[in-house]
Amino acid sequence: MLNVAVLVLCIGWTAAKWDCNEKIPIEMRKQIVKYQNDFRHKLLKGEVRGTGGRMLKPAKYMNDLVSNM
Repeated sequence: MLNVAVLVLCIGWTAAKWDCNEKIPIEMRKQIVKYQNDFRHKLLKGEVRGTGGRMLKPAKYMNDLVSNM
């Protein structure tokens, strides 16, 4: 259990030091935000299938992500 806690702390510390804004190109970030927003719209409309093949209920609160570019 202690090993897992130390691993989580190390990953968190490393992630805080790594600035992904300079690593991922702007166009790629825009594509990621667009993909996520499109999926959120599908969730709002109830057009997403679950693991059993059944349609999921429409989501109630699904705001669009904002791209700061």
